[in-house]
Amino acid sequence: MRASLAALALLLGGCYDVAALLGRHRPPFEADTADLSPPDTGGLDLAMSDAADLAVPVDLTVAPPFDGGGPDVMDATTDDAGGATDLSAPVDLAAAPDLPARGDGGAGPDLLPPPDLTPPGSVFTQALFAPAVDVRVGDVNGDGAADVVASMATAGTVVSLLGDGKGGFIPSGQSALPGPPGRLAPLGDFDHDGRLDLATINETNHAVYVAYSHGDGTFVGGQTYALASAPSAIEAADLDGDTFIDLVVTSAAGGTITVLMGAPGQKFSVQKAMSAGKSPTQLALGDLDGDGQLDVVASDFGPGAGNTGFLLCPGNGDGTFHSPTKVKGSLSVALALADLDADGKLDIVYTDATMAVVGALRNRGKLSFDAAVNSAAASIAPGALVVADLDLDGKLEAAVADRLASSVQAFHGTGKVTLTQSSIYPVGLTPVAVRAGQLDGASGIDLVTANAGASSLTLVFAPL
Repeated sequence: MRASLAALALLLGGCYDVAALLGRHRPPFEADTADLSPPDTGGLDLAMSDAADLAVPVDLTVAPPFDGGGPDVMDATTDDAGGATDLSAPVDLAAAPDLPARGDGGAGPDLLPPPDLTPPGSVFTQALFAPAVDVRVGDVNGDGAADVVASMATAGTVVSLLGDGKGGFIPSGQSALPGPPGRLAPLGDFDHDGRLDLATINETNHAVYVAYSHGDGTFVGGQTYALASAPSAIEAADLDGDTFIDLVVTSAAGGTITVLMGAPGQKFSVQKAMSAGKSPTQLALGDLDGDGQLDVVASDFGPGAGNTGFLLCPGNGDGTFHSPTKVKGSLSVALALADLDADGKLDIVYTDATMAVVGALRNRGKLSFDAAVNSAAASIAPGALVVADLDLDGKLEAAVADRLASSVQAFHGTGKVTLTQSSIYPVGLTPVAVRAGQLDGASGIDLVTANAGASSLTLVFAPL
């Protein structure tokens, strides 16, 4: 029987973690289900084949509910004597009853996927060969489906997982960079060739790396732009309206913000660094004052009590910014701009690990903000943050990664600057980044986390 599906897992009544299966960098495989456990257990087990061996022993054990009331998580492990029945004998999938074929001329019947491979709340973890320190979502091979790009510092590479538009992903080749990549800027077409390129920072080498897309999920170029001090965060946007994307970088060590102006011919020009507070770390771009120009917001960890807050740098529309003013606020570890209350003005949204909250400062206009409104999080240490309309109800929601609890928590929007707790999902060990996108072509917005402690990415489909 010819193995033809890149990834197939049957998700019934909850979420099944198949990291142990898809972490094997082998040719594509197929799967089928049957009750292979002792009599009267009443459960469906999963048998899988790949192009190298037509049987993969799988031990399916059911864990308790993660939150005491949500869907169970099924953990698939191989031959670990975990107490459940292992499929120690080869399984002859060719002997199974024929299923309708896709009609692609294969030698044997192809397995049609069930109607919904990624029901809401399902979780899938894809193993990588090195810890992931950041992740971005975009169509990097031009097929119309969302792909995922991850940076792996210890490997000195980035890797793309190419999406099929239905929730399945296949790792593409690695792309080497001049040094270990760190945080990634949003993917963008830097050279106007219709392909999404990438930029990343390197704290050790005090540099920004830019690599250009081949159009197949790999990147080439590895241009290096030296900075005066170690970078902390990076964002990308067209600051001066010339249609070329520019880069903005904060440096906590140097107390500066640096702009790299995009130009024709795959070039960036590094501008003089601007002094900005004591220790600017997290970064966001948006039009805060409604003048049509992009402004900078950066979190600042100034020394001494009461000196933490947010730096506001109004944009001039030419790639330069006014000197920053400071709004007192929280010891934020993640930062985003979003119009939570739908009044046409961007609010500041953040996480504070010391207080275990997700907070927001309501934008009153003219670069003035109300006092912070905090929403309690069930997380131990809320960190990385993304804001999006996750359930497509017209209200913005938030998702927060907890690197200590190895989970991601979704928050419902209220139409105001407050958020309410919702579901918690287990992800890989030590999630350090979370992004949102429509990964399976279904309604609802999905999440992906970069897990530094587990060398993996975790996808959470339609968390709300």
